[in-house]
Amino acid sequence: MRKASVLVLSLLCAGLFAAASVMAEEAAGDEKPAISAQKGRMTSIKGEITEIDPAGSHVKVKEKNEEITIGVTDNTIITAGKIKRTLADLKAGDQVVARFTEEDGRKIARSIRVATVGKGSGKKPPAPKAEAPKEEAPATEAPPAEPPAAASLEEAAQE
Repeated sequence: MRKASVLVLSLLCAGLFAAASVMAEEAAGDEKPAISAQKGRMTSIKGEITEIDPAGSHVKVKEKNEEITIGVTDNTIITAGKIKRTLADLKAGDQVVARFTEEDGRKIARSIRVATVGKGSGKKPPAPKAEAPKEEAPATEAPPAEPPAAASLEEAAQE
């Protein structure tokens, strides 16, 4: 029982220390970039592709107010749903989740997933169907209305 109490107390102190450290950093006003990759550590960004340079093998992805350049290699896995894609398939405006590591000061994409319309469908959304112009039937003239025969006989008899 005594060991359990010591363990709980130790964990509580460690948690308080970690919380105090975070609060001290926030109070100091040190602004760190929202997206920072540590060498060899996998980092991800979710945003919109703003630029693609197939010749330079990189894409620019914007998340909120930050835009980063990520290199694309032959080892980068690009997918849309379950379908494999290439750098040439990407276009500006695509919503993506890119996972990358930092090597020699460059961010290198390990995977880029393009958002798809249907969950995991991997299919492109169907093109909107063009409605065929509706042909209006030509207006036909109605034959002149004839008075009912019984009514005209009564009128004739009264004259």
